Amino acid sequence: MNDPGVDEPISNAADNLEDDPYIAEQKQKEKEEQDFLDPSRWWFASTAIPLIAGTFGPIANAFSICALVQSWRSYIPEGKTENLAERIEDPRWLIAINAVSLAFALIANISLLLNMARRLPFPIAQPITIIGWMISGVLLIALVVVANTSVFRFDPPERHSLTQAYYYAIMAAGQYMIISMLMTLTVFGAIRHHYPKEFRLTMSQRTLMLQTIAFMVYLLVGALIFSKIEGWLYLDAVYWADFTLLTVGLGTDFSPKTHAGRSILFPYAIGGIVTVGLVVGSIRSLLLERGKHKMQARITEKTREQAVRHVDRGRRTISLGLFQTYHFDQVGLTELQRREQEFHLMRKIQRSAQLRRRWIALAFSSAAALLLWFVGAAVFHQAEHRDQGWTYFGSLYFAYTSLLTIGYGDFYPASNAGKPVFVFWTLLAVPTLTILISNMGDTVVKGVSDFTIWLGAITLRLLLRDVDASPPRQYTYPEWTYYLHLLGQHEWDPTQHRAPPVSPLPRDVPQVGLAGGRLAGLGRQVIKTARGMGPHHPSSPPTTNGKGEEEDESADTEHERLKWSWLGTRSPLMGNKSEAEWILERMSRCLEREMAWRDDPGGRPGWEPPVSVEALRRVEEGGDGDDKEDGVM
Repeated sequence: MNDPGVDEPISNAADNLEDDPYIAEQKQKEKEEQDFLDPSRWWFASTAIPLIAGTFGPIANAFSICALVQSWRSYIPEGKTENLAERIEDPRWLIAINAVSLAFALIANISLLLNMARRLPFPIAQPITIIGWMISGVLLIALVVVANTSVFRFDPPERHSLTQAYYYAIMAAGQYMIISMLMTLTVFGAIRHHYPKEFRLTMSQRTLMLQTIAFMVYLLVGALIFSKIEGWLYLDAVYWADFTLLTVGLGTDFSPKTHAGRSILFPYAIGGIVTVGLVVGSIRSLLLERGKHKMQARITEKTREQAVRHVDRGRRTISLGLFQTYHFDQVGLTELQRREQEFHLMRKIQRSAQLRRRWIALAFSSAAALLLWFVGAAVFHQAEHRDQGWTYFGSLYFAYTSLLTIGYGDFYPASNAGKPVFVFWTLLAVPTLTILISNMGDTVVKGVSDFTIWLGAITLRLLLRDVDASPPRQYTYPEWTYYLHLLGQHEWDPTQHRAPPVSPLPRDVPQVGLAGGRLAGLGRQVIKTARGMGPHHPSSPPTTNGKGEEEDESADTEHERLKWSWLGTRSPLMGNKSEAEWILERMSRCLEREMAWRDDPGGRPGWEPPVSVEALRRVEEGGDGDDKEDGVM
């Protein structure tokens, strides 16, 4: 039994400890470490699954509406196709069950949104969401099964077909079942205390779901307007609105023919493209960036653990992977040297993990795009083979041109199955291609950029070697052509040249040497992030007279600034510096100024360079550390 006289003071003492700033700081550090090491699968359950459900839930609701607004059966007259079939009214029980399914789905989706907006508690909202979607999916699956029996279908079967509404019901049912099961995993993780029983979604994450809802409403309402104006069936108008807003442009028979339709198309297409752009931007900034950080954290931790476990003290090596080995020293090191060694090893671990994460992400996104391509082609082949005679290769061709939004229009789905599948398939294609292109930029494009920078570094190293050459190095004309190309001067461009003047020009006459141009060719690839800075941009190097003296270029034009002659007084061969010094100075100045726009601490006023490792090491070993040449890195 607790002593009432002792229990309360102990509780108060515990509360005081909780309020201690040091303990609070330690707990915060432990929380940050746990967030970093948290397995990615629980991040997927706590954040990614709600985003997926909140995004695909409205799409499934839209497909349920499409399954309800049109009958499921049609009669094909002699010599006609499915496009010209006559609709058969559905029985009342099918319409009623379909409407009930839609009602449960809407309630589930609203419950999820209210929970994410913190207007409905997690323990109440999640059962409503999961059960609502589950019931909707089960009801639609039951209707689909009945629609394939003799209770619903008429004879002869070759004269009767199932309409687009039937296929929309199939896709809606599949989405309801999948997202309800995924949300069950989210609830399970919360019950097991892997994360709080609430959605801590940011405003941007909630915005993605609202943008998806807005896009689907925009598509459906626009389809309704155009179906009335152009006299199309509503689901044909949905198909048209989909490939119009996603800019696929299939060139089908569905195109506005009336003046009213063509007039409304102007604002409708622009609004839809803007909405699609917002959704794509949100997918990129949320799913890619957040997922990238989590994956990077896990791979970095795995690589670190592997490095610590695979220490070979005999060979003085640490294995970072199959072909990566780090060599270290362990005898006679000071504490500073040992810590520096750990620092460099951690840098290698970071680079290795980052490279691995990029290629893993590219592999997964490429696999998803290829799966979407090949599976989509197989579905289109089955849907269009009977009526249009598509081969699998023709379906691959159609899927590829549609996936990249080329849309030649020589192939397009015309069957009742092909049109709904195309709508759903294109909605998947947009985020898939967005992720793939982003991952390609992180790997392939970055690799090319890094290779270009490496080549530029080699060029600078060669120049540094020539600076101390005795006698001074004199370059050949091909070598000068190469270096001038890096500085933005083209020997093959006559507009940049002029006849040699007989006497030196006054200083107020605008005629400038080589440094007036921006880096081009290989050098422009090195600093291509400058993105088209003009010759008068602050990052452009100052103009000179060939002898290291800067000139006023306020009145120069770009055409005038680039004119010079090898035989003129502004020739680089006329300066009082060696040729290697002249080129290196201008290349360094160009690089420094072109890169100054970046957020570099060294470019900010008041910034001082840090003390170098060599200086700190001398202090530790007994030196004063005040040598001027070693004061900075």
